[in-house]
Amino acid sequence: LGKTGDTYLVGSDGLLRSNVRKIFENKAEFLENLSAIGIDRSQIGKIDRYQTTILQLPIQADLLQNPEAMINGLAIGKNYFGKQVMATFTDLSFAKLKWQLVTEIEQEEALAPVHSLRNSLFITTLFCLIVVVVSGMVLSKSISQPLSIASQQLQNVALGILP
Repeated sequence: LGKTGDTYLVGSDGLLRSNVRKIFENKAEFLENLSAIGIDRSQIGKIDRYQTTILQLPIQADLLQNPEAMINGLAIGKNYFGKQVMATFTDLSFAKLKWQLVTEIEQEEALAPVHSLRNSLFITTLFCLIVVVVSGMVLSKSISQPLSIASQQLQNVALGILP
């Protein structure tokens, strides 16, 4: 899932039913980010104390609130940290439980190969254009120079100057 990808379960009450990977990768930064997005200090304290996001972290993501935004199984919107992500999710039902399985990756990371390809194509196209222009100039000069010499010689002959 790359550097920013994550998969998690969300209950119908909006609370996580699984841990997010960010809590294990850099807990201090994760807790700071929670504070920055307005999660209650007591809630952050519980997450820190229990070392889990399960049933502790409310997920209020645009993506989950607006499933109609999904196109061909892919939704683009803001996740619970307010980051622009590309995500896919599906409803899971067990007896009376209604959960959602969400897989997301930050849009910038997901589209990085596309941007790299675009840049490579631009540079390649520019290089090819330069090669074509220079080749055209060389070819035109190789054709026009002998014609110019022949024209000059014909003008000399017309004036009576023989070579």
